[in-house]
Amino acid sequence: MAPAHGRPRRSKFRLAATALIAAALSAGAPQAPAADAAPTVMRILVVYGPGHSAIGLERDGHYYYWDPGGSYGEELTRCRNAGQVSAAMGACNHLLAFDWEALETGRRNDVFTGPIARFMHVLSVYHSNGSHASKVYTVTLDEATGERAWEMVRRGRELAGEAAFATDRQPFFCVKAVTEFLRALGGRFADIDSPWRPGRLEAELARLGLAPSHSFTRSSPEITGFVNGLRRSARGAVSASGGR
Repeated sequence: MAPAHGRPRRSKFRLAATALIAAALSAGAPQAPAADAAPTVMRILVVYGPGHSAIGLERDGHYYYWDPGGSYGEELTRCRNAGQVSAAMGACNHLLAFDWEALETGRRNDVFTGPIARFMHVLSVYHSNGSHASKVYTVTLDEATGERAWEMVRRGRELAGEAAFATDRQPFFCVKAVTEFLRALGGRFADIDSPWRPGRLEAELARLGLAPSHSFTRSSPEITGFVNGLRRSARGAVSASGGR
């Protein structure tokens, strides 16, 4: 009997061939985000004083921190090289709670990933030496924009100069880099201006209707609580290893 609508029955060979061709075509095509994909949360960091701006991304327990032209973690290296850390005292003992090795080796084309890219970890390092206040602007991105942001940072970290969006930037160009990234996301950020200083970036974000979600200093409860938690974990690890 002929199939419904008078369409001829296709052979098993033709069905298999069609399936192979479709699989080959789809393998080379960009994959759309899953319908139930976790939202991507973007955090824009503005640090006062000398001034700095950066971007953090979080999705489903995974993190990227893009620090264009910045020095996140470098203070640890400077302290270690200067021999300023000791078990009892030293100018850099406030940094002993952090994972030195991960911070010293984690930068790749100005992008960090993993636990050290968590925004509270980033802020705690910045404020560990009593540095100037900071503000954070938090935006939950729609699915398509979140995927674009994630891929821009991921590819910038992994592909360097071959990436369509370069994440490795020169010092003093952090605000320019951040606004370039935001413009590439489009939507509400499509016409954001590109100032030089973080203060002017704040004015642009305000013009777009964004207000800071958080403000931090070294004495902020979130900062002190996070650092104390790291210290407790470090003491616990030392105790478990018998003090080695």
